[in-house]
Amino acid sequence: MTDVPVDPTEPSAAPDAGPAPAGSDDATRRPAGRTPGTQPRAGTARARRRRQRRRRTFSVLGALLVLVVVVVLGGLWWVHSQVDPGGRAGPTVKVVVPQGASTSDIGALLHQHGVIPNGSVFRYWVSYRGKGPFEAGRYLLPTNISDDHAIAILSKGPPPLQFVTVSIPEGFTIEQIVARLHQRVPRFSEAAIRAELAARRVPSPFLPAGSSDYEGLLYPATYSVVEGQSVHRTLTAMADRLVQEATTQDLQAGAAQLHLTPYQVITVASLVQAEAGNPDEAPKIARVIYNRLAQGMPLGIDATSRYLSSITGQPVDFESTSAYNTRRQTGLPPTPITAPGAFALNAALHPATGPWLYYVRDVHNDAKGRPQHVFTVTDADFERAKQACHDAGLGCG
Repeated sequence: MTDVPVDPTEPSAAPDAGPAPAGSDDATRRPAGRTPGTQPRAGTARARRRRQRRRRTFSVLGALLVLVVVVVLGGLWWVHSQVDPGGRAGPTVKVVVPQGASTSDIGALLHQHGVIPNGSVFRYWVSYRGKGPFEAGRYLLPTNISDDHAIAILSKGPPPLQFVTVSIPEGFTIEQIVARLHQRVPRFSEAAIRAELAARRVPSPFLPAGSSDYEGLLYPATYSVVEGQSVHRTLTAMADRLVQEATTQDLQAGAAQLHLTPYQVITVASLVQAEAGNPDEAPKIARVIYNRLAQGMPLGIDATSRYLSSITGQPVDFESTSAYNTRRQTGLPPTPITAPGAFALNAALHPATGPWLYYVRDVHNDAKGRPQHVFTVTDADFERAKQACHDAGLGCG
């Protein structure tokens, strides 16, 4: 047999494998549906699992995104409802912002009074808007308003307080002061004013121990009574004003030089206030009072008897045995009889130098048209001046 050369480039035929062993049918060795002769796709299952995982991830992320959006929108809605409650504004209320109050304190006050829904949110909202700090004082704010509305009102500062001026003239008695206070400030009842004084609740260093008689201890001046101010505060301001004037004039030292107590000097000043026709002659009247006291003579000041009449409601009685009847009794009356002003206090502390023991109304006024008195040393000169006053119809008797 002739050998046939084999071309190495030609594939050799596979040897016949022979019949397939039992149990190794082709159908059991190929995946179902795969065309015989094709290779299986190893990454298909992994790719499918990756796609499933991505779908699940996207679903979770989508759910989370929806949740975040819901939370954010809900938070924004809540904040908006706290910053602006909506609806109509309610009644106006008074809110007093104390000195040194922080924004948190103010927010709590506004919430407490029903002005805004949330004090904590207010603090953050003020910071976010770049507003504040706010001035202390009394504010009028509607209830149920937005934070922006409240901020706008607070930023303007507190409105000026409404007030009433009360002028107390020099020479007023306590009863006249009570009537004037009630007249100018009707919410101050006369009973409430008297009760405050009777209870000794008005502090005064000049009020004698155990006494509740403030006659002469409430200084005559013009006072401002602001809305909401109490009777106690008003009366205390009047008593403090006398202390201020007494300090200015050095009442304590001046009284010591005169060998009197400050209360006695105030009493002398009240007599000068009642008797002086004008401030220029007040030091002379003070000198007459001190000269008479030094000699043990009754002061003979009819104004004290008229004061007694005003507090008792009885007619003026120059024969009365009361200590206020200085025609009969020696020494100073028990209390001041008027509210002395600055000039009368100054005259009582710095009397003129002279021997006078008497004075009576002059028939002529001074160069400024003001009433004045004639001052005399002897009783005879006094009687002549008094007769001239009587003849002129000036009421001297």
